[in-house]
Parts: sequence; structure tokens; C-alpha cells
Amino acid sequence: MQLLWRSCQGSERTSNNDAVAIARQGEWLLCHLVDAAARSDQSKIFAGHWASHIIGSLLQHPVNADQQAVLSIFAQEQRVLRQHFLGEIASYCLLRLNMRTRVAQVFHLGDCRVGLHQAEAIEWQTTPHTLDQQVQEGSRHVLTRSLSARRFVAPDIVEFEVPASRALLMATDGYWAESLKEGQTFTQTRDDASCLTLTTGEWAFTCQSDEDNAFVITK
Repeated sequence: MQLLWRSCQGSERTSNNDAVAIARQGEWLLCHLVDAAARSDQSKIFAGHWASHIIGSLLQHPVNADQQAVLSIFAQEQRVLRQHFLGEIASYCLLRLNMRTRVAQVFHLGDCRVGLHQAEAIEWQTTPHTLDQQVQEGSRHVLTRSLSARRFVAPDIVEFEVPASRALLMATDGYWAESLKEGQTFTQTRDDASCLTLTTGEWAFTCQSDEDNAFVITK
């Protein structure tokens, strides 16, 4: 797989609070995208912590563990957040991709999205947990479910195949809502905008970010 990470701080943000962690193990690829809300000067650290620690914990178990085992890892790591990140919240999506069968499994919570891209069309595989999905437009920033140190909320899980002819996108709302939907230039969004693009090919990782917010983890 060829991976491209693009990430840019929003014009209304004092830091880039998006992060991604990536790991390979055999035929499996793990990618974890996190978008932390701008709550404090710890928010950026919180995003990197959640992204990298979940991947690190997953690598300590069989990478093809069942869904319940993955949910248990999320719950265990969420309890640890109370020690240092009590006031922080975030959205995330975790991808487990079997690179041989091309079957993808996504655990997602909040407003990060995963989709399949071909030409100009994107087929989103996840629905954001935001108020505008239930009530009306204009409530995109109001999360109905999110990661919080105060209580554990289980992510939704979706599974789908990734055709070799299509790219897979993992995007924060600054990217999919502002850059793609509203047509804002990628480097001029109000919110932090980040996207991880996966395409078929020999292994390669390219980082285009204004922040050191990509963690490639080897076991």
C-alpha cells in the first residue's frame, strides 16, 4: 500500500490537533486517525497519545483479534485518560485492513470519516456522530458521541471491501466538510484539516504536514 498523510492547522486554531498512527504486521495494516477538540494546550498531545497508544496496545495482541477484544482495548486505554486528559474530547477512526483479502474493518466515534474514492466520487462508509445528522444543517460541530476521559462510549463498527482500483480515505471534518464539501482550499480551512489516503502499490509512506503528528510504529 502507498500512504499519503496530509495535515494542516486551521486558521481558527492555535495548534494542529489532528494525529495519525500507522503500523504493519504481516498482511495487516493498522491506521488510527484522531481529531482532538481544541480544549487546551494539551489537546495536541492528547491526539497523539490516543492515536499511538491504541496502535501500540493492538500490537500486543493478535492483530486479527475479534471485535470484542478491540473494544476491550479501547475501554482499557480510555480509563487511563483520566490521569492526564480529563477535560479533553476527540473523534477517531481506526482502520484494520487485510492487505491480502482487501477487507477493511473500521471502528469510528465522532466526526472522522472513511470513504472509498474513485475519480471525483467518494462513497463514504461511515456516518459522523453529529447533531446535523439528526436535526438540521449547521450543527456539524456538535458531536452526539465522542471520546472522553469521563466515560467510555463504544465506537460503531463497519466492514467493507476495498477494490484495488479505488483509494481509501480517512479524513477529519476539517478536510471532508470544509475542503471537500464546502470547497475551501486545503491550507485555508478554519478547522484543522487532515486526510490519510491509501492506494494500491508497493509500501510507501509520504508525510505532508505542518506538524509532527504522524506516528509510524514498528513492533
